[in-house]
Amino acid sequence: MKVPINPKPIHVKTWPLEHRVTIEGEVDYTHPHAKIDVDVTFEGQLAKRGFEKQRYFFEVGPGNLINEQTRKFSILNLPFKVRLEVKPIEALIIITVSAPKFGAIYTHTEPYKKHKGPHTIKAFGLYAVLEELEGKADHTYVSGKDQPTGYEYLWPCGGAYEGGRELTTGECDGNISDCISQRAIDIRPAGGMAGMRYGIDGVCHQAANRIMFPAGLIVDQAFGWSLSFFLYGAYGLSAIDTKGAYKFFEILETCYPNWRDDPHPYLGSETNKDIIYKNEITTYRELWDELSDGEISTTQADDLLTQREEIRSVRNELIELYENDQESGDKAAEKLNGAVYKCMGQNEKILSGGIYQKIFKMPIGFRTLIMDPQIAAWAFAAK
Repeated sequence: MKVPINPKPIHVKTWPLEHRVTIEGEVDYTHPHAKIDVDVTFEGQLAKRGFEKQRYFFEVGPGNLINEQTRKFSILNLPFKVRLEVKPIEALIIITVSAPKFGAIYTHTEPYKKHKGPHTIKAFGLYAVLEELEGKADHTYVSGKDQPTGYEYLWPCGGAYEGGRELTTGECDGNISDCISQRAIDIRPAGGMAGMRYGIDGVCHQAANRIMFPAGLIVDQAFGWSLSFFLYGAYGLSAIDTKGAYKFFEILETCYPNWRDDPHPYLGSETNKDIIYKNEITTYRELWDELSDGEISTTQADDLLTQREEIRSVRNELIELYENDQESGDKAAEKLNGAVYKCMGQNEKILSGGIYQKIFKMPIGFRTLIMDPQIAAWAFAAK
């Protein structure tokens, strides 16, 4: 998604000479590599003295970007600014080149493109074994394609976004999925998580599920899904500070007002916290009973839920550290993954080997990283 900065000549005076300067370039706001390229061409005395075209390149990197990004540069010691502003609600992209002396030199307003569809939407899983008995859960990302135009969507869910095996596919309105992802207003490296704080409210599995919500799809074929679902649920946790699942409901009301009219896996139409919690507990019990072919006892299910609360207590500690910038992402991942390892060991003791493998879809003794340290580092540094 590239928007050109059309050539705009201005006159810059450096006593006693006057120069003609032309500013042009483009802004590429394609997630996750948003960038701004500005070319400056000199004419007049500067050109005669050997000045050539200069290029200013700005990568929109980690930062506290909400819906705008400004980059500064100077021409002949005169400060200039290029500002990229994204307004998804008004469906507008606004680009402004300005300088104190000249004001707004160039302003461009571009419609935030929407495509009519139908859109094919797919989720992919990338899996890496670290050692014989240790690995990472699948990183999941989502892609979409507008059939009439061939326009392609890409939702990295905080991490890699190429290759892997296809997990699920379906159809929905890609514009709704794009809006739910929040990538247009959160173009940080670990942005576009559909309103979640990585590792705290969910991981890439839950982000992919949120993005595919209009298609009614989930990534339950991803390796590590049973474990991430055990910890975060299908669409991420309800959080006491109005983020997490509550943030998801706010996004749905904006992007997908009729979401209650369509059935979705693991989510009812009520948004009351107590109702969500009761439904979640009921869902776990029913799912475990189904996966174990009825072999899991009520006591074993209760013990699993107790172990889950142990992990969530660590997660709750991370919320305060995250909000107060008291913890790096890689250290947070180390703490949470350590708690998950301990929990997996306890779950193996609670269940017999056969039932454990049916429910968690992994061999006895195998340990899985659920919170990717690199993605966590990006997310915590650029919150």
